[in-house]
Amino acid sequence: MQKIAKNQIFPLVIFLIGLALTVPLLPTTVSFEDSGEFVSAAATSGIPHPSGYPLYVLLAHPFTWLPFGTIPWRVALFSALCAAAALAVLFLVARRLTTSLSGERLEKRHEALIAFFILQLGVSEIWW
Repeated sequence: MQKIAKNQIFPLVIFLIGLALTVPLLPTTVSFEDSGEFVSAAATSGIPHPSGYPLYVLLAHPFTWLPFGTIPWRVALFSALCAAAALAVLFLVARRLTTSLSGERLEKRHEALIAFFILQLGVSEIWW
């Protein structure tokens, strides 16, 4: 097993916290707006309304094969994994931009501050 590099700890923690915040709240059935359309498209490899969202449907389809939970919950799990990964990537981008602007390596407290603001986004109303 490989060791996790020190610079990979913050993104991993952000990803795990993002998952821990969303997984308990996932709907077990079809929820609001277009969720039923996307669940049925992912389950049948169909096409939801235009533009069709082909990447989402192709990547969500294998999650419908999981042996636990309802199909809407499995598709919501895929969405939660994508959202948590987006938070981790956003942290990496912010860290990279901050490092390139300052010209030197960030201290851990500055990385923690960036992580705090990224996690605030993850619990904001606009994110949900």
